[in-house]
Amino acid sequence: MSTLRFGYKGPEVRSLQKMLNSEGYDIYPDGVFGRKTENAVRLFQSKKNLHVDGIAGRRTMTALGKKNVTRAPAPPINGNVGRQPCSSMNISTSGFNFIYRHEAQAGVSNHLHWPGGISGVTLGPGYDMGHRTNAEVKTRLLSLGLSEDEAEKASQGAGKKGTTAFQFAKDNKDLLKLTTEQEKKLL
Repeated sequence: MSTLRFGYKGPEVRSLQKMLNSEGYDIYPDGVFGRKTENAVRLFQSKKNLHVDGIAGRRTMTALGKKNVTRAPAPPINGNVGRQPCSSMNISTSGFNFIYRHEAQAGVSNHLHWPGGISGVTLGPGYDMGHRTNAEVKTRLLSLGLSEDEAEKASQGAGKKGTTAFQFAKDNKDLLKLTTEQEKKLL
C-alpha cells in the first residue's frame, strides 16, 4: 500500500474515498485525492486521535479498517535492500555537535565520573568502561593523546559498575582532564 495524499489519483484513492464514506464523510469516489478528500482525512484523523496531516498512511488506513496494511520497505542504502548495519549510517556535523552539547557536562564529563544506575566508570559524554576490558580502554585513551601512565591508571576502571565504579571515579576524579576535542573523539 502506498501513502495517499493530495493530488494522487487512481483506484487506491477511490478505495480510500469509499472507506471515508462508510465513516460518514460525504465524498464522491472519483479516485482523485482533492481538497475535499484531504479535509475528510484530517477530520477522521482528528476523530481517531491520529497525527492530523491529511495524508492517508499506514495508521490512517488501518484505523479505516483496511486489512493487511504493511509498512513500506526501507529504501536501499548503497544498493543494499532490507536491514542495514549501523556502519552504513552517517551523522551530520551539526547532528554530532547537538548530541555532544546534550550529553557533555562542563566540569564533569571531562573527568572520570559515574553517572549512576548500572553504568560503569564513564569518561567524556558517554564512554562507559563498565563493559570494556582494561586493554581496550587503555588503547582508546592512548589514541586520544593521553600519557601511558594516565591511560594505565584510568584503564583500571574498566569492568567496574555500580558502587565500585562510583568509588573508583571518586578516588580518581582528578586523574584526567580531557579537552573538548578529546571528549568529542571519545564520543
